[in-house]
Amino acid sequence: MKKLNIVLIGYGYWGKKVYKSLKNKKYINVVSIIDTAIIKKKIKEKYFNNINKFISAKINYDAAVVCTPPNTHYRIAKKFLLNKKHVLVEKPIVLKKSHLRDIFDISKSKKKVLLAGDLFLYCDGINKIKNIIDNKKYGSIKHI
Repeated sequence: MKKLNIVLIGYGYWGKKVYKSLKNKKYINVVSIIDTAIIKKKIKEKYFNNINKFISAKINYDAAVVCTPPNTHYRIAKKFLLNKKHVLVEKPIVLKKSHLRDIFDISKSKKKVLLAGDLFLYCDGINKIKNIIDNKKYGSIKHI
């Protein structure tokens, strides 16, 4: 299986958690991290402090994962979609309904996936529990 090359935008509190999750997936390769703050922890991925510098570097990637403050989601998602890349945006995906319509329309016209982040949807632990329930490998449930 070909690895999916990902750029992570935002390496703050949530971005670090998403980074750790992405790094644990065999089918994902984090090729770069973009963050306006200086990253003190050593990372092996290429680091950029702004999106335009990253885009001009012409790095090969398939998708962007946006983990920045919500008021930046629309602008960042739109930029990557216009550059013909798939985009996953952490919740809330945008703050205005008109922005959602705009990036949705762009994703359709560019034939790219626009996805809202849902940590539990792709969490290994949750997927394991779902598998146990689906296969009825449990006793009687007393409490949830």
